[in-house]
Amino acid sequence: MLPLFSSCHMQQGTEMPTKWYSCVPCVLSDIGMPYTHVCVCERCVDRCVGDGTGLCYVRNDYTGEGHFVGTVTINATSFATSEVTTLKQVDLDFDNGQRILWFRTPDIVHLSGSAHILEAVVQPAPNCTGISTGTSVIPLAIPADMQLQKSHITASAVHLSHTAAADEPCFAVDIAVDAVSVYATVTTLADGFFAENAGLVHPPGKRVPFIGATTLGSNYNCSSDAFKVFSSSLRVEDVSTYL
Repeated sequence: MLPLFSSCHMQQGTEMPTKWYSCVPCVLSDIGMPYTHVCVCERCVDRCVGDGTGLCYVRNDYTGEGHFVGTVTINATSFATSEVTTLKQVDLDFDNGQRILWFRTPDIVHLSGSAHILEAVVQPAPNCTGISTGTSVIPLAIPADMQLQKSHITASAVHLSHTAAADEPCFAVDIAVDAVSVYATVTTLADGFFAENAGLVHPPGKRVPFIGATTLGSNYNCSSDAFKVFSSSLRVEDVSTYL
């Protein structure tokens, strides 16, 4: 996962950008997958040099042999209505050696960062086994400028199984919200990590698996005592928590 950036890039009449410009407010966001495919989008306003036409790219940082086929989808979520609109979907076909694909999403420049937020979703084709979907939040404004409603976010622990293989979760969290939740973040003192975190949650909510830590290659500890640690220390918050 790469960090957020505060600059943008504009094409200069060629297939690849040849010059970089400082731009405020433009926010870039990257998403990572096992093959490290990332998607970046920009939105530029009048003060930025260039035409501000929603330039995006997907980059393949995987250096070994392999062939990735799938799609990247750019979605916009309305804070006021929770409605999700697909702005662009592009087919991906990265063969050995191909590193980047550029495309434009013109509708981005018509959105208000205070009223909308973007998500980039990289979805592998069915024949790309072992690769999961990668999703990234792409804000168009800083959190303080987002016109969010109180999400009243809550989290409930779920004990899925008392015995689970090394690639199966035995715990999960049910996240419930009344409005769009931005950067919904769940934490616990249990050893392991959540399958996804610090992203968007749309009403009414969703279930997120918890991937427990293994000990010397053994199966996860799915005992009642482990669940007690997981559930008793469960905590959730988002941007609207601090409004």
